[in-house]
Amino acid sequence: MSRAGAEHFVEHINDAVGEYPLLYLPLSFLSEHEGSGWTGSPLLMCDLFIADYNHAAPVAPWPFKPWKFWQFTNHATVPGVGNPCDLSRWNGDRASLESWWSA
Repeated sequence: MSRAGAEHFVEHINDAVGEYPLLYLPLSFLSEHEGSGWTGSPLLMCDLFIADYNHAAPVAPWPFKPWKFWQFTNHATVPGVGNPCDLSRWNGDRASLESWWSA
């Protein structure tokens, strides 16, 4: 999806429900557009769920908020799951996750 397409999608969701969505995207999307005039972009209002398999912990480039979720693999082995699956991490403690989830 293009940056313009993502911005249009985010605005559509906000107009429909009055909230900005959790934005799931690869870190490379943010890096490709780093420093390219983000002022006023609705993407800056979104919490981030970043997919990145190449870093110990990704850093969202300025001016984005720090990530909320980080998908760090798509080849995890989990007991009871027959195929490899994704694993993700919350950027905080349990109390902050429960607070964010209930908001």
